[in-house]
Amino acid sequence: MKRVLEAAANLGLAAGAVVLLWISVVRPFFLEPKSAETRWPTEVTLDGAPTLGSRSARVALVEYSDFECPFCARFARTTLQSLEKEYVATGKVLLSFRHVPLADRHPHAVAAAQAAECARRQDHFWQMHDLLFSGQADLDRDGFANDARSLGLDAGRFSKCLDGEAAARVAAESADARRLRISATPTFLFGVLSDGTVRVATGVAGAKPIGEFRAILDRLLLQPSAQFVE
Repeated sequence: MKRVLEAAANLGLAAGAVVLLWISVVRPFFLEPKSAETRWPTEVTLDGAPTLGSRSARVALVEYSDFECPFCARFARTTLQSLEKEYVATGKVLLSFRHVPLADRHPHAVAAAQAAECARRQDHFWQMHDLLFSGQADLDRDGFANDARSLGLDAGRFSKCLDGEAAARVAAESADARRLRISATPTFLFGVLSDGTVRVATGVAGAKPIGEFRAILDRLLLQPSAQFVE
């Protein structure tokens, strides 16, 4: 009798494990909606966006970022430098930047985005990009003015731009990001570049290590006309 009871108990445990497996793994696989990775936009335009690298590159990487976001700053100080050296400077990949200032969490993000936009209008976006991410403790009017001065920008033009000229551009990019369901920073879209449009293959949210970027970019570079979803 004891052996019968033990066998029944073991059978019950096995049945429970099967049910748990169904609930936690199998059933969601069939019934849950697609994950965030499968809902990336099919294509995005580079119109008006600052870019770095060759416009004749076959592959593009579009970054959606916030200058007050600590994870964005970490990416800019680490992974981005490797990407620039390995892919952008070699002409393989075109890098593009889009503003997504998360004002509800980062009170200086909108102003910082506007400062970067004002620097872009004087052909110094990427230099200002680096200064803003390296000096997140000074994202205020005085800090922006000091950055502009260190870059040799026209102080009058820069100040006038900060007074409102850049606001519409930053607001439009924020609205476009919401339309594309991009709400986390940093977020990256990878795709094939054609006539200023990126045919999106996949995306990544978060300041991931360089290895994740290499895996996606290398795969795209080998099959530049193919689309895939990670």
